Amino acid sequence: MTPRLGWTSLALLLCGLSTQSAEAGDLSALDRFSLGIGSFHNRLSLEGRVDGSGEFRGSQRDFAEELDIGDRRQIGLAQLSVNFAEKHQLDVRHYSDSRTRTVALNRTLRFDDQVFPVQAALRGSAGFRVNEFTYTYWWSASAQRATGVQLGALRLQGDLALSGQVNVEGGGEASGQASVSEHLYAPLIGLAHRRVLGKQWRLYGEARAIRLSLNGVNGTALSATAGLEWWPWQRLGLALQYSDSRIRAKQAKQGFSGDIEVGFSGPQLILRTRF
Repeated sequence: MTPRLGWTSLALLLCGLSTQSAEAGDLSALDRFSLGIGSFHNRLSLEGRVDGSGEFRGSQRDFAEELDIGDRRQIGLAQLSVNFAEKHQLDVRHYSDSRTRTVALNRTLRFDDQVFPVQAALRGSAGFRVNEFTYTYWWSASAQRATGVQLGALRLQGDLALSGQVNVEGGGEASGQASVSEHLYAPLIGLAHRRVLGKQWRLYGEARAIRLSLNGVNGTALSATAGLEWWPWQRLGLALQYSDSRIRAKQAKQGFSGDIEVGFSGPQLILRTRF
């Protein structure tokens, strides 16, 4: 979802629901249903290496810095929450980011069977799509506060492609390209807490982590969010939150072999409706 589409959706939702702008009723810690659309001021971090075939070992690099793609950028995000049987909740969250830059290398880069020489004009593109699925059991819940345990999964689908001049066997240079595309599922377990601060304010936070070792993939996944909601209307409110999600994985199998760490972090402004 592009930032423009996200803000257009926000405006339409605001127009539709603000007509019901009677004074907000008393908040409770949990909602039966909540839908949020907003903007994520994301900083992308991308480090690691991508090995080639045989004994070819890629260069360990900070690709966000090397390719100049680590600056903050506005992207869209969407969230959906459904609470059932009072103590059970399902959440889905989605966002995506893609960036392309052309830079001059200041040192040789080895990537997926290709060697990009010093001063090569290198065009790099990175694209990532993240989906988070979470189940929360609110083991302690009242009208004013709730604390629960979470189980879920973070699905990361990523593409990293490089193109430019490469060294060829026997000497000389030629145009070449290399790319890797992979998706990874990371199970998560963690804690969540919500607290009502007044008639219009609610505070919330989540922290999740796991160490995974599955099908040739070894690594860690971390995801944390803290936010504050303001509900000036009964069905419509705003949330300001900060989120940080990152996956570090080592993998050795056909299609991708290497060591990659990907991170997404930044403030988020979300328009929410609840029932």
